[in-house]
Amino acid sequence: MKLFKREISINHDYYNIVKAIYPKIIDSVESIFLSFKENRDASMAFVEYFEIGHREVHLVAYSEMSCSSVNDLLSDLFVSLIKFDRMSESYNIPDLFYNYHAIHYYHQIKKIIVDLDNNRISSDKIIDYLIKYEIERHKNNECHCGESHDLLESNKLRELLTKILDYYYSVNSAYFIGDNIKYQSEYKYLN
Repeated sequence: MKLFKREISINHDYYNIVKAIYPKIIDSVESIFLSFKENRDASMAFVEYFEIGHREVHLVAYSEMSCSSVNDLLSDLFVSLIKFDRMSESYNIPDLFYNYHAIHYYHQIKKIIVDLDNNRISSDKIIDYLIKYEIERHKNNECHCGESHDLLESNKLRELLTKILDYYYSVNSAYFIGDNIKYQSEYKYLN
């Protein structure tokens, strides 16, 4: 009796793209996971993951995907890595990281938030300032939202900014218990 070894050839686009880009993005992914574990801001590593991943997907010869499709692929890949990472049970994944647009936006406005927070501006006033800032950006066509400005005309912008501020405070605010620093898990802007 002769045993035959069956050769399996995988030619699916998604598999081939992930296989090609994974070695290039793994450092960014591990940096994000480490930041989650240590409760540090992971936005820079996340933006880096997207920049490197986006460029690499476009470099894959057989990939003629639109930029929107590339971003969706990278988002899906990231969520699947979170879901199936065996260590993900040892740290919390901030909800903001399930919306890659929100993380990119947070990364863009983080310096403004830091400046306002350092000046001890209340959370409500920070949100009001950021809403005015965003309205002004849209008037000057400095936004990155394409043709849809629906976010400005609803309460969704305030909700998004509240989530962004919650994330900012969760990774930047600490309080002391005895000699140990404990990270604040409640909303700072309830003051």
